[in-house]
Order: sequence, then structure tokens, then C-alpha cells
Amino acid sequence: MDAEELTRLLDETRRRLNLTRGAPPQVQRVLEHPEGQLHAIVPDRAEKSQCIGRGGKIVAELAQRIGKDVAFHGSDELALRQVRLRASKSRIHEIKERVESENQSLLTVFERLIDLEIAFPVQSVHDYEAYHKNGGVAASYSGGVDSSAALVILERAQVDCNAYTVSPDPRILPPPDIDAIQEFCREIRIDCQIIHAPNLIQDIMNRAKEGLIHPCGECHATIMGKVIEEATSNGHHMIVTGQSLPTGRQAIQELGGIIQIHLPALLSLTKYRMKEILKKRGFPPHRERFGCNFLSRLHNDGWSMIGPSVYRILRELEAGILTSGESLRLIKSVAKQSMKSKK
Repeated sequence: MDAEELTRLLDETRRRLNLTRGAPPQVQRVLEHPEGQLHAIVPDRAEKSQCIGRGGKIVAELAQRIGKDVAFHGSDELALRQVRLRASKSRIHEIKERVESENQSLLTVFERLIDLEIAFPVQSVHDYEAYHKNGGVAASYSGGVDSSAALVILERAQVDCNAYTVSPDPRILPPPDIDAIQEFCREIRIDCQIIHAPNLIQDIMNRAKEGLIHPCGECHATIMGKVIEEATSNGHHMIVTGQSLPTGRQAIQELGGIIQIHLPALLSLTKYRMKEILKKRGFPPHRERFGCNFLSRLHNDGWSMIGPSVYRILRELEAGILTSGESLRLIKSVAKQSMKSKK
């Protein structure tokens, strides 16, 4: 299918749904990937929104008509992504010169992954598994979409990985979630160590309940510190996380001889792309909600807790990681948590 034909089908679909506000969008280029998905490039994000429609109605109807999934990309978004990916690659070059040979080999793998993403969507990112067996890393694993996608990428790139999950309190990570984490790791053949640390964040939780702090920042830093402690005691000097921010050069940090790589941020992945990675690996969609059960109850305390949570969502929206629709659903989940607590 070429750009002219897809533009015509898009126009017909918009008319059929009576969603014709604005100038008719123009598709500049159509790319069909080996797995069957179409990727259409349009001038910018505004044009892209006209192709998707409110709630995704237009793109869903279009996909049904042509019998294939369709993803639209704004040329402006692709240009920004190229800048971030090249910044990530430059950071790898900086670090490779001063690390040991095993870590150099691993950084070369991440550099290759960046190259694949630089070529996307002109080329499909489907051949992670083409690489030979590579060295080992530790990974901080929470069980969410971002860190799950990071583990799948490591699996497909044939990087030996030990996942570490910190369980500080059942209100943060209840037993069913631990079971799901262990099952996921078994499925992708990655060793998973559950670190039970019942008093690790008790002070943070107490201060949060008193309304003195929003807990997420301190909680994340403390849990990450515990992962680093356990990983280094087992001989790991490179730790991968599922963080989506910060992107570019800031996605790789050196901390006391430890290289910390925020893999989704390094590869400038959107939430949609991460969900697609999990879908192609055969995993069902994750439940969309913001934060843990403990944070959900804190949202009942009003804007002092709700505000920082919404701000975290908006940061990912501003960075282009979340779409406006995804952001709205997460903000609604925060609001529902607050209303549920008041009942």
C-alpha cells in the first residue's frame, strides 16, 4: 500500500465516522514491516492526531478496513527521537573508553540496539535476537510495563540477566504481584531474586502518612539503592532499569564504579512501543493504573498527594512517552483512587 492509497482510505474513514474537522491529513510515506504492521509517516503531531481521532476511533476503523494494524508517526516526533538516540549513543562512546572489556562488550550491544531504533520505523526492529551470547547485567524489576519491556529486550538481545525485585511491604508489592513477577521471569528464562526488606522504607511511609512528603521519589531511590547493594554483592557492575526518563545522555549514569542504564529511556521508547514489545512476546496487556496500593490510599489526602502524582504523569506526556489519551487514563486512575478511598 502506498501513501496515496492510505491517504484516500483515511479520508473515507474520517467521512464515514463524521470526524472531518480540520484539513484532510496527508500521508507522506507508508512502510510495511515483516510482522505485518503498517507504519505511516505524516508531517507533524497535529496531522497525526487527525489520523488517530478521539479515543483512537479513526485509526481503529482504518485498521479494520485494511486488515492490518496501523501506526502513525509525526515527522517532528521522529526528528526529536533521532536527536535523543544519537545523544544516547554519544554517551556510550564516552563511557566505553574507560570501562573493563566485559562492560565494553555489553555497551556495544546497547549501541547496536540504539542503531536499530535509529532506523525505526523505516526498518523493523525485529532482529534483537541476531546477536551472539553477550555478558551479564543486573536489572531492577518492578513488574510494570516499562521494566517488563526492558527485560524482554535483554532476553531478545541474548544478554544474561539477573532480575532483582525489592519487596519492602505488602502494601507496596502484595503477594499476587510477587507471584506474577516470578512467573514472568520464568517465562522469559531470566533468574529473579525477590529481596524481602520489611523495614526498608518504613520511615518514608510514616512521613508520607503524616502528609510530610510524597513518597515516590524517596521510595524509588531507596529501593534502587537496595538493588545496587544486592547486585554488586553478586559481582554485577552494570544495572539496567525500566525508567523512561531521563532520555539521551542522561539515560546512562556512572555511580561509584556502577553503570546504570535506563533502557527504555536509552532507546527513546514510548509507552505504546513498550506495550507492543510485550504483545509481540505473547504477554497480555498490563492493567493501566498509577502507583502502588499504598499511594492509592494516600491520594485520599488531597492535592498534596494527587498533585505530585499527576505531575509525574505530565512529565512523561511532555516528553512524548505517553499520548494524551494514555495520560488521561492514568490521571483518571489517580482520581478514582481518591474517590474510592473516600467511600
